[in-house]
Amino acid sequence: MKVKRVIGGAKGCAHLTSLVIAMGESVVQGYWSAYGEKRRRGLSEQAIKKFINTCHLWKEDGPIVKELRESWRPQGSSE
Repeated sequence: MKVKRVIGGAKGCAHLTSLVIAMGESVVQGYWSAYGEKRRRGLSEQAIKKFINTCHLWKEDGPIVKELRESWRPQGSSE
């Protein structure tokens, strides 16, 4: 793993290495959350389906997924 090569080992810090590795997933999720805020109305359900139920934020019955699903419905739909 590149992170361990760059900041790990005898001249590095195990704590910093662990922190950077853990941050990776948060960065990806944060990016998509911010991206979704900007393009929420332009995204299809298919485009973000892979994120549903991957974490608490993206849980299927959560407020974010509910809001996205409402934006996917055609105007005037009562589904």
